Amino acid sequence: MKKLLALTLALLLVILLLPTTVLAEEGNEYVAKNINKDKEYASLRDALGAATDGDTITLLKNCELSEGNKTIRVEKTGITLDLNGCMMTLKSLLSVQGGATFTIQNNKTTGGIKVECESVITSNNKTVVK
Repeated sequence: MKKLLALTLALLLVILLLPTTVLAEEGNEYVAKNINKDKEYASLRDALGAATDGDTITLLKNCELSEGNKTIRVEKTGITLDLNGCMMTLKSLLSVQGGATFTIQNNKTTGGIKVECESVITSNNKTVVK
């Protein structure tokens, strides 16, 4: 009888916790957040495209920056990308142009940048990539 009660309670506990776990994984569909605008984005490309001068984009989870043969351009001044302990995989060319300053930082001990293409970051005259 005690074994049956223990088994029933264990099963009940698993059933009660299952929806919470599933909702937690599905709840964060956003990859990046613009801290200055308090707005979340489904892709890093969208977040970088909507950024304005001086904005900080923070990763919310591991992501991949890939657009096939398309170049992802950063043309604003003072954009900061905080990896926030997440892994960013680069599979496209990231081009910083127009004298823009683009800083990539990671305020945590985990995460980083994984490069999976030949040419990763380009810049033109007076452009700074930190």
